[in-house]
Amino acid sequence: MFKWEFEKGMEKLEIDPKGRITVGDQDLAVAAAQAGIGPAYIFEDAAKEALARGGVVRVLDDWCQPFPGPVLYYPQQRRISSAFRAFIEMARRIG
Repeated sequence: MFKWEFEKGMEKLEIDPKGRITVGDQDLAVAAAQAGIGPAYIFEDAAKEALARGGVVRVLDDWCQPFPGPVLYYPQQRRISSAFRAFIEMARRIG
């Protein structure tokens, strides 16, 4: 099961939620939270519209550290495949 991780200063907390449902899609998690099924552990950007409308509220604000975004590490090579190069360019555009 996926654990929820929180940080406040130097303190770290891991929670293993025991909920009625588990979803792997952030939009579905927002919809479930709006429907009152329970809390959602998602990136703030995924809930931006629902937050603006008041459909959901943030909780545990002081335990939620900013997330700078994903990072891609790969070995520096002279030759990489065109598919991998396209992936890197796409990741740069959306990152």
